[in-house]
Order: sequence, then C-alpha cells, then structure tokens
Amino acid sequence: MKISRRDLEKMKIIFSLLSRARKPPNLDHAWQEKVMNHVRVLETPAMEKGFEEQFRRIAWHLIPSACLVILLLALALTTVDFFPEYEMARQFIEEPTGYLVTKILGV
Repeated sequence: MKISRRDLEKMKIIFSLLSRARKPPNLDHAWQEKVMNHVRVLETPAMEKGFEEQFRRIAWHLIPSACLVILLLALALTTVDFFPEYEMARQFIEEPTGYLVTKILGV
C-alpha cells in the first residue's frame, strides 16, 4: 500500500498533536470497530506475490503428507506380495500334477 507525501504529512501533524495532548483521545467502541473493518478489507501480502511464491508456500505445507504417503507405500511394498504369479509358477514347476488338481478343484 503506497502512502502519498500529502497523507504522510497529515499523519505526522496528527501524531505530533496527539503526542503533545495532555489528555488521551476518546477512542470508543465504534472507532475500534471501524478500524478493524478497514483492516479486514486490506489485501494480504500473499495476494501481491506471484504464482511461484504461492506455489512454494503451498508445497511446504504438502511436504509432510507426501513423506507420509512415501513411508506408507514403502511399508506396503515390504509386507504385501505383489507377484503371486511367481508363486504359481514355482508350484507348477515343483509339482505339476498337484498344481493342476488344485486348479481343477478350485482350491
């Protein structure tokens, strides 16, 4: 947010007057509500940044979940037998008649 030179001078004058005042200004609840509404309307710094910066911010949030998925896949690879064809071929080579009987009976 850019502040013009004229607004900056106005703010300096107001702040100097407030600092010299003996009695603090009366800031009621309505004033605080107006200020907070104005703050809500202001743009966030993330909106000013480019796509690359937003992608980096999102990527850092996704890294822990990606590591967890990799760990779970590694655990699944070590525990689950993904090659049952190897076991069937071994049974057929070692005992072909027993293999055929089990296939015919559906066991």
